[in-house]
Amino acid sequence: MTLPPLVAAAVLLSALLHACWNALVKTSGDQMLAQAIIMVGTGAFGCLLISQTSFPWEAWPWLLSSTLVHSIYLFALVRSYSLGDLSQVYPIARGSAPMLIAILAFPLLGESLSLQDCAGILMISGGIFLLATGGVVRNRPAILWSLLTGLLIVAYSLLDGIGVRASENPFGYIGWLALGEALPISVYACWSRRRVLRTNLRQHGVIWFCGGVLAAIGYTIILWAYDRAEMAPVAALRETSVVMAAIIGAWKFGEPLGTRRIVASCIVVIGAALLNT
Repeated sequence: MTLPPLVAAAVLLSALLHACWNALVKTSGDQMLAQAIIMVGTGAFGCLLISQTSFPWEAWPWLLSSTLVHSIYLFALVRSYSLGDLSQVYPIARGSAPMLIAILAFPLLGESLSLQDCAGILMISGGIFLLATGGVVRNRPAILWSLLTGLLIVAYSLLDGIGVRASENPFGYIGWLALGEALPISVYACWSRRRVLRTNLRQHGVIWFCGGVLAAIGYTIILWAYDRAEMAPVAALRETSVVMAAIIGAWKFGEPLGTRRIVASCIVVIGAALLNT
């Protein structure tokens, strides 16, 4: 399951972009509004792609299903961050996904697992649990919402992996997906937060919007990689973003890193490497 060097480098860049825009949501006082404006940036990027491509009719069932799942995921993500630290929520939400993707990719896409793949998945699983909880289940509401977010990530990843391969024009699929997922949460949040919308836009609007563009570029890279390599190793390598998020959490928010999280991060990185060598 070795990834081509260009694909691997692109996925690592996507991981960094993803950790960065999640930090933007966490650093905001109004996380729902931050997520909404971030998605406006994502939708704008989608409109740019749409203007240059045609509608992917051959993949519309996957596109419609993924748009719905993405919308639910965004609400679950905001709820998770309202309950827990970035360095706890992000590893559980992101890290639970590659294990299930690797398992489900076999019956759905015919992608098989070697013993080395299984070892990598187990290391990622153990490392993420240690990174997020220290082996002790704390803050159960945050953990439960993070797990739900992780399940939604699995669902939309599989839908998009199938959809982008079924599409004759992957960038058309990506563009319509970006626009479709942006609309529900943007409309809801801007209406429900309309009294503080103007103030927040003046203070944070530009950086939130730019974060949305970063998010869209990052996911475009992932779907591009899904179209050129097997899903399981791509998904696993992307989850090295949990390590990046832990570093950002310690640097930006003063969240404790410590020996345990450093060791856990190394375990995650080694597990991801096993899936890609």
